Amino acid sequence: MNDNYTWLNSFQKSLSDNAQLVFSKKITISTINPEDNLSYSEILDLKEIKSLDSQGKDNALIFYVDNRTIFYNSLKQNSMAHLANYFPLSREKYKMNCLIYALSGDGENITELSNKAQFKNYININYKYIQQFKEKSLLLNETQYKDISQEYFYQYLNEIDKCKHDQILNSFWSKLSNEEKLEYDTVDKDSIKLNENLNSEKMSKDVENFEAQEEILFSKNFTVLYIIPVDVEHTLLPMPQVVANSRRPNFESLMKPHKKPKKYNFLFNFSDGNWILKELNI
Repeated sequence: MNDNYTWLNSFQKSLSDNAQLVFSKKITISTINPEDNLSYSEILDLKEIKSLDSQGKDNALIFYVDNRTIFYNSLKQNSMAHLANYFPLSREKYKMNCLIYALSGDGENITELSNKAQFKNYININYKYIQQFKEKSLLLNETQYKDISQEYFYQYLNEIDKCKHDQILNSFWSKLSNEEKLEYDTVDKDSIKLNENLNSEKMSKDVENFEAQEEILFSKNFTVLYIIPVDVEHTLLPMPQVVANSRRPNFESLMKPHKKPKKYNFLFNFSDGNWILKELNI
């Protein structure tokens, strides 16, 4: 391990190493709905990675989502989300616990800790791991650490700047193609599909009732999702031992030295704003 080994550097390298795969940026995001205790997951395309501070310590993974979906409904009831991704070419796994923040075209933003109990439960776990990882115990007690952790969340909001809500949404909206924009103004997502005749009747009524609208910058159904990692697990699996030796005329196979899998945990310390790195047993 070296000083440049951060979760962000390793994740960006994994994306680069697997860029030839069309699904390399498709990431699974999961939440737990507190109403029914069921898990809701969606596979979304990672659009970009955005720095939230000048030092590059805090970064958000940016996704676009339709706010009419069942998945976004579940997101609004959570403070944390879990991400998982596997890169087959480099044989790496990532699992992340993340804070949720979202700007939505209909104004139904996620700018508060929607599920404070969930957030506190995570902070309890985070605090215990920080105590275990640090050579010296934290000077803060658990209550003080929770308070600072909550302040950090609202600091993110200041970094994103709520006052420029429309400007931020429009900057992302302008990056979409016309075909992608149309997806946010079709039939309601996750609703029951009507038969063709009913769809035709509905379209006819929509045309009859059409009124000229003021120019809008973005669809009211368009949402920019900021996923902010605070706990990242990175697993490196060994490559296959046997590789082809193309230098020999008979194309013989050579044995590579056996390597063991490795697992690392990057944990955000809310008390000082730094990341702690530890290797885990696997």
